[in-house]
Amino acid sequence: MSPKNRDRTFLPKLGIAPQQMGTLVIVAFLTVITFLSFLKPKPAQPTIDSYGQQSCGVEQQQIQSLMEWLES
Repeated sequence: MSPKNRDRTFLPKLGIAPQQMGTLVIVAFLTVITFLSFLKPKPAQPTIDSYGQQSCGVEQQQIQSLMEWLES
């Protein structure tokens, strides 16, 4: 029996339609990501995590003072 056919016989036994498998994988992935984010240590100072644009044209000192103002 090929792995693909084995999945098709296994899923109905669990009450999961093959069309629902994609949704189930997405929900499981989001649950794991949320859980892992709780394990990330919180910094003493506020920080900005950036995953795209490297600069915005605003000086670092201005950003720092704004962050300190927001924190107060």
